[in-house]
Amino acid sequence: MKYYALIGNPVKHSLSPGIHNLIFKVLKKDFQYLAFSIQPHTLREAVLGMKALGFLGFNVTHPFKIMIMKYLDKISDEAQRIGAVNTVKINGEELSGFNTDGIGFIRALNYRGIHIEDKNIMILGAGGAARSILFSIFIRKPKTIYILNRSQEKAFSLKKELEEVSGISCIADSIYNVRNYLSEVDLLVNATSMGMTSDNDFFRYLNLNNLKKDAIIYDILYNTPRNSLFHVAKDFGITSYDGKDMLVFQAIEAQKIWGNLDDNLEKCIIKELKKEGFF
Repeated sequence: MKYYALIGNPVKHSLSPGIHNLIFKVLKKDFQYLAFSIQPHTLREAVLGMKALGFLGFNVTHPFKIMIMKYLDKISDEAQRIGAVNTVKINGEELSGFNTDGIGFIRALNYRGIHIEDKNIMILGAGGAARSILFSIFIRKPKTIYILNRSQEKAFSLKKELEEVSGISCIADSIYNVRNYLSEVDLLVNATSMGMTSDNDFFRYLNLNNLKKDAIIYDILYNTPRNSLFHVAKDFGITSYDGKDMLVFQAIEAQKIWGNLDDNLEKCIIKELKKEGFF
């Protein structure tokens, strides 16, 4: 048996093992996908351990998407531009890093029939996930991109970087000023951890009635408590999606990177994942 893994902290409630192990079952491969919760000071040892044990690859989640890069031999151009890695392929002694966050998000939008061309897109957050999404959506030619973050300085830095490569008009501000822009937004994306815990009710204080009638909300969190943007939007009667679609398509893209899956088998995989409730 060969092994793949997820490393991060926490990983206890991750859906990734279920998704990947179902994919292996459908593909009839004698592989297993495990999840390891590790501490930051043990990251190097964890990577060396997986190499020594013959793991074929692993995924990386919070808080290691940036830290992992210094332990890799190669990093894809996209992951370099984003500044974060979430998928690693192990080939002998060589570790290669990739980022599937952006393409996973775009594929999730396509799956739901959501188009962003000439639309106003608001991203809450300026971390690794937000960067991945932003650097993937600008080539789809949105009209305006709003970047709102708890650290205003980080939002402005990302705005400048994105404008330099895309030429698209961007607006940066504090996330606490989100109400000022809601009436202009076609797609609102939460790429923060706000709303992940039941005691954070930031989104309950937003007046989402100020959104356009046909606006859509996408919350990349998939274990969503009642205070998450996904559920708050549902309470307001707004079309909203959580991050399960994105997670599934990230997994599919990771399997392609690892060489286990091609386009011909993808429809079968999606069908089985839908049957098991991952969509």
